[in-house]
Amino acid sequence: MYYSLVKLEDNSHLINNTKKYLFDKINEEFGLSYIPEYHYDIVNLEKTYIIPKRNSFYIALNSDNEIIGTLGIRGYDKNFEIFKGKYSQDRTASLWRTYIDKEYKRHKIGTKLVSIAEEFAKNHNYKEIYLHTQKDLIEGYYFWSSLNYKKTIEEYDTIHMEKKLNVLNIETLKRKQLAKSI
Repeated sequence: MYYSLVKLEDNSHLINNTKKYLFDKINEEFGLSYIPEYHYDIVNLEKTYIIPKRNSFYIALNSDNEIIGTLGIRGYDKNFEIFKGKYSQDRTASLWRTYIDKEYKRHKIGTKLVSIAEEFAKNHNYKEIYLHTQKDLIEGYYFWSSLNYKKTIEEYDTIHMEKKLNVLNIETLKRKQLAKSI
């Protein structure tokens, strides 16, 4: 099965196709149409994911150049009261809009998208990644758990998860080298 993973950049045709794909997936998965407080990032893909240097958006394309999967990463920008003071936009990345077409699941596309996003987060000095999934998406919870994301809080219909990143910066490396020499 052929597919390619692409960083979404300033390409209006691909951006518009991605927006359509995302809204189709939201309707398919949740039976929802556009809700401004939940879907502002989709309407503003460029401002949310493409323009900011510490944010990014990735898509998976099949051999016909049709979108078959997506994943967005951005600095944590939610104001969940339960996480007040725990996460920050400076040190916490958050994953959004992770969708894979049903016929392409179990081909490691999602895993590869997450791997690219985690590498992006490390390269942009994030210390952890936050995400949330819905309780009724059992498959989603097991997917994230298989990638070492840990449940932090479960509330109502949402499971909040995180993963600490192993980010070695220069200071940490120097301390480790100094400790070895002593």
